[in-house]
Amino acid sequence: MTAAVHAERAVALETEVGFDPCEPGLATFIAALANVYAGDLDRYVELASAAARLPGSTRAFALPALVDGLQASGRVDEAVELLDAAVAAARDLGSPFWLAYALWTAGLALSKSDPTRALSTWDQGIEIVDQDGVDFFRGFIARDAARLHATEGDIDASLELFAGAIDVFNRAGNVAQLIITLASVPALFDRVGRPDVAATLHATMARVPASTEHVPDLTELGDRLAAKLGPTIDEATMAGRVMDLSQAATYALAQIEVVRAERARRPAAKRPGGLTRRELEILRLVADGLTTREIAERLFISAKTADRHIQNMYTKIGTSTRATATRWAIDHGVVVRA
Repeated sequence: MTAAVHAERAVALETEVGFDPCEPGLATFIAALANVYAGDLDRYVELASAAARLPGSTRAFALPALVDGLQASGRVDEAVELLDAAVAAARDLGSPFWLAYALWTAGLALSKSDPTRALSTWDQGIEIVDQDGVDFFRGFIARDAARLHATEGDIDASLELFAGAIDVFNRAGNVAQLIITLASVPALFDRVGRPDVAATLHATMARVPASTEHVPDLTELGDRLAAKLGPTIDEATMAGRVMDLSQAATYALAQIEVVRAERARRPAAKRPGGLTRRELEILRLVADGLTTREIAERLFISAKTADRHIQNMYTKIGTSTRATATRWAIDHGVVVRA
């Protein structure tokens, strides 16, 4: 709350004689972020909207913030309408930092209506992070992609991404985001048949008020774990009741590695043709009749990158035309035709 008050004062100072903004719209953007962390989502949207109306480079960070505020407010259709403009503004500025931010918020908006496209968008975000070293957004993208992967059934991807997010936030000392991430992990452990681990982490996070604010399902999960574990839940939660966030992060990372090692010993389900998840998405879009440029626009990548993915996909499935690729996709169950 104190941060929001100071940030709002900075916005007001920009209108007073003798004060010039260090970057037009930046104080308004910071005030928007301060307000959302203070729990005022409406003010977040209001300030992000005001910043997004300013000309020039301000749009590169204000539009992604507005996308985030709109999707968080349930105004998903409005958020999705702004995605192309938000990503384009960040790309035009030439800043990998703001491009990673735009791709993160775009994925958040798409996760509500088009999970496959959301994951592809976050894949692109991770590529930007890896390519340009934008480590600040590595945890954000990895955490939210991990949550969606868990829902969509790709447990291995979820485990890997959660591990990366926990490590980044813990090392950076980003307490707010570490809380959200650790509060999201117990549901995954329950999903993979480790309710004892889930209960231990739940016991830690249940003591942190912000956990249920950001992960409302945490309360229902606690009831479900109590019913599942019965009298043994006290033993499972004993360690969790005394762990701090850093200790919980270390515990979660260790348990993720245990589960990943167990899963690595199982026969792996193979994707058709050995295609990557991104290449499968490209194949589906080719089969739907999208041009290379349309595929690039949909996945927020360049036409050159889209063409490279298409050619890699062609090589793996042994074809060189869209027509034969579409037939291959139908024959192998990648797409279904009525």
